Amino acid sequence: PQNPKTPRVSNLYQNMKINETDENQTRSLNETEITVEDELVDEKLQKSIKQENDYTVETRRWLQLLNLCLMTLNNAIGMFCISPIGLEVAEFYQVSVTVVNLLPAMGCLVMSIASLPTSYLIERHGTSKVILVSSLLNSLGCAIKLLVNQSFWFCILGAVPTNITWIVSLSSSTKLAATWFGENERVLAVSAVI
Repeated sequence: PQNPKTPRVSNLYQNMKINETDENQTRSLNETEITVEDELVDEKLQKSIKQENDYTVETRRWLQLLNLCLMTLNNAIGMFCISPIGLEVAEFYQVSVTVVNLLPAMGCLVMSIASLPTSYLIERHGTSKVILVSSLLNSLGCAIKLLVNQSFWFCILGAVPTNITWIVSLSSSTKLAATWFGENERVLAVSAVI
């Protein structure tokens, strides 16, 4: 005689097999969906990277770099040219040597105060505008320094705007190189400014 429980076990076993097959099909469908999604994400990522690398560089970037280099040179001359002859300058203008040595010290003081606002302005308004305003400030500082024959204090007063432009030239050099120059020219651009 046949056991009445055997067909039930057999049916149960078949149901389990069917459920297992359904789960495998579902898994393979999910894996296919994930693979398709991954491929789409990879394609989008590759397109965005390609778009980032496919930018055009303008020829006026070299003029901006030259402007930045000249500002840095002007600031270095203005800050450090009087200190080596501090005794003679102090005697000629009848001021103390401490006042003469205030020029480079004031540059460091202005740099520590104005570096964060300068970085904010570069990010907010762009490198080109900040460099333009900085050039105008540099010219104003040099014009004030021309009045040094009236009083030595004009030299110190003119050092404030030129020291601010020194911060701009140092802070914006990397941003200028990153946004205006190609990958193979960036090191040259930053080195030229500094």
